[in-house]
Amino acid sequence: GVALWRRLAGQRPRVFAAPLVTALLVLATVLGEPGDRLAALAALDEALAVARPLAEGSPGRFAPLVGRCYLLQGLRRAESGDDAAAVDALRDSMAVFRSLPDNGTAGFALERGLAAVMLAAEYGDRDEYAEASAVLSEALTVLARAPGENGSLHAFVLGTAYVLRAMALAGLEDHDAAMQAF
Repeated sequence: GVALWRRLAGQRPRVFAAPLVTALLVLATVLGEPGDRLAALAALDEALAVARPLAEGSPGRFAPLVGRCYLLQGLRRAESGDDAAAVDALRDSMAVFRSLPDNGTAGFALERGLAAVMLAAEYGDRDEYAEASAVLSEALTVLARAPGENGSLHAFVLGTAYVLRAMALAGLEDHDAAMQAF
């Protein structure tokens, strides 16, 4: 799989670099599940190294790949306990999706919402409730603009954002707002 895409991308990068990035994202997902997070992170580093130049040349077409790379990198770094790197990757993912037309709400609301939920969870673990609440407010706004974009997964991310926002507000000791958030 990936070896073939690497070879093809080496021969014809304009045609095969983007499929290589997608193959690396799939590889990182597969490797991360059984716990080979170092190999998954290496695949993500390679994916970002290929995707960034593509996005510089054609941001509208390839920036979402970069956003997805950062999102998955943030998830894998959080799983491996590297919270600072997870926060950085998730912030980068959010920045990429914000830079897209319509602030990433058209077609990418789920990815942006998921990045926000994961970032808020990291902030919550650090007792940074104001940051968590702000990023969750953004997620709720984005997800509301694209209702049902991906069915039950959209509903799950939206519900998680509501629960985490209530928890962040409780952490800020704004109990009335926390109760209303539920």
